[in-house]
Amino acid sequence: MAGGGEVWVAKGTYYPTDSGDREISFQLKSGVALYGGFAGTERDLDQRDWEANITILSGDIGKPGDNSDNSYHVVQGANDATIDGFTITGGNADGDTSCGKGGGAIANDYQAILNVSNCTFIGNSTAEGDADIDTDDTFSAEVS
Repeated sequence: MAGGGEVWVAKGTYYPTDSGDREISFQLKSGVALYGGFAGTERDLDQRDWEANITILSGDIGKPGDNSDNSYHVVQGANDATIDGFTITGGNADGDTSCGKGGGAIANDYQAILNVSNCTFIGNSTAEGDADIDTDDTFSAEVS
């Protein structure tokens, strides 16, 4: 990945904001691979266990269990980015503009190809389109 790199994320639950601003998402960076599933002692990517070390990206930024105040999109994709080894939950794309057009879990507005592997999607919703990954004509996801 030219100009990219890797980010390793330890098990746990992470939120894109603590401000309650529903428009804030985890923003992937072009050419960067984001890997979840680490215990914190690994020295090599092959040592991680994403099934045992559950790494959650959650859009449940407001009142717990009330999705009306959740992030519109938990993750915003980017060109040639990779997201691998996460549980993505709690996105609620129910807004009036692009925030209601799908992708409660992952959305992408950059006419980009996003690589998605070893991810679990739970409890995401939308007003229109797919609740998990926005796959309109300006977005492509390589899912494995």
